[in-house]
Amino acid sequence: MRCKLVKGVLLTLLAAALLGCGAEKKMAAPHEKVPKAEAAAAAAAIVKVPAYELEYANIVDGVYDFLANGNSKRLPQQGTTGIYELRDHFNADEAVKHLGYTLLDINNDKVPELIFAFNNNEIRGKGYYGKELYAVYTFVDGQVKFVDEGWARSSLELQPDGTLLTRGNISNAEYVLAVHDLLKDGSTRCLRMYFTKAQEGAGGLEVYRSSDGRAFADGSERMQMTADEFFEMGNELSSYSTEVELLPLHEYKQSGSKFKGLAMPYLHIMGVHELQDPQADLSGYEQVSVPDPFKGADVLFRTNAELQDFQLLDLQGAANKNDGRVLYSKDRLQAGAKLYLHLSSFETIPKNGIAFKDDAGRLRKFAICVSGRDGSIYLHEID
Repeated sequence: MRCKLVKGVLLTLLAAALLGCGAEKKMAAPHEKVPKAEAAAAAAAIVKVPAYELEYANIVDGVYDFLANGNSKRLPQQGTTGIYELRDHFNADEAVKHLGYTLLDINNDKVPELIFAFNNNEIRGKGYYGKELYAVYTFVDGQVKFVDEGWARSSLELQPDGTLLTRGNISNAEYVLAVHDLLKDGSTRCLRMYFTKAQEGAGGLEVYRSSDGRAFADGSERMQMTADEFFEMGNELSSYSTEVELLPLHEYKQSGSKFKGLAMPYLHIMGVHELQDPQADLSGYEQVSVPDPFKGADVLFRTNAELQDFQLLDLQGAANKNDGRVLYSKDRLQAGAKLYLHLSSFETIPKNGIAFKDDAGRLRKFAICVSGRDGSIYLHEID
């Protein structure tokens, strides 16, 4: 769906990637008198907004201004290749429909990253989701830092464990497949990297595994792997990439929080078997059990923000899975609340789910599912 930029620019950008894996204040007009109580409340609200949100909002402003109005002066210096492609391919109205953004903490440092991704405009429940990432930014030492970007010839996706998957090429012989993670200092670390080179005299492709995060045959390990196996490995990794929840840019707000309405960044759910520490203290978790759980499956649930009208649902007993019977409810779950859920065992069709209101006041419902790849637990939004 995406168009290509000038070929020379793309080749230069991807060649560089192959070499290393590596507040908005609403001010009153001068003549306008603002009651002291309102002014104090506004000031308090501004103080409570995290610094990263204010800085990220400036980037969202700039990207919106570019796609909607063609003004590139406020765009960030890095991370815009895919956004330029999007603007070249669509008119302004379509461009802002196909770009979404989100806040998601992918390196577990308690500060979310700002992510732009392709939005296919298909609503699931009340949320939008996308898999093709255009740009990732993080916030370190009071400043926004560019992390990575994706475009037509170098896709970028998020893996379930928070790592970033890159697949790209600069010619019919040079392809790269790399997985890297984001460190807490804002740098990236190459975890594994494979690449191809033309096979001399045979017309085929040789596959290498990099030892230092660079796509140089010298110093890299020649793999006993065919080109087809290389591409199959990339396709398999991509099949497990995570869809991120997005706020569509065409619903962009000129005032107020530009990140209101996101639900997924404020939850964390996992199976007990995923705990790294076998001596983990679960005494702080409230125990919640479904009636007569079949075989049983234990799940830990933790909130990163306050949730209103939280419910645990039985999806299997309802004629319509979206009208599940309420098994447990709480008017308010405080930020940092911990629940130890004893559920029915996981099968192809989810048996249990949760519901709550997001910060925009919309009721959101999610089925609790298990990955067929590694048994990890994830949430899938339902109507």
